[in-house]
Amino acid sequence: MREEPPFSWKTGLKHAGLAVLFVVLLGLAALFLTYDHVQDPEKLGEGVGRFAAFSGMLAIGVSWAWQTGRARLAKGLLVGWVLLVLGTAAAVTSVLMQR
Repeated sequence: MREEPPFSWKTGLKHAGLAVLFVVLLGLAALFLTYDHVQDPEKLGEGVGRFAAFSGMLAIGVSWAWQTGRARLAKGLLVGWVLLVLGTAAAVTSVLMQR
């Protein structure tokens, strides 16, 4: 039986922190760029917070997959997350362009 490589929580939490920081900075940029067009900036902030929490948990999962030798799973999760971010940005941009 093959021994599984160890998972480092320290590394996983660093990856999660980077993901959360990226999403929060992206959310702040979106808020500053769309402040005049957003009806309720507080709801936008809450949505960014929820997405940041989701991204942090997903980053721990990606880190676990990568560290334990499941590179294809890690890459798939990461590509899915990037597509979700791009899709969300496209949807927000589309709605703002209609106003």
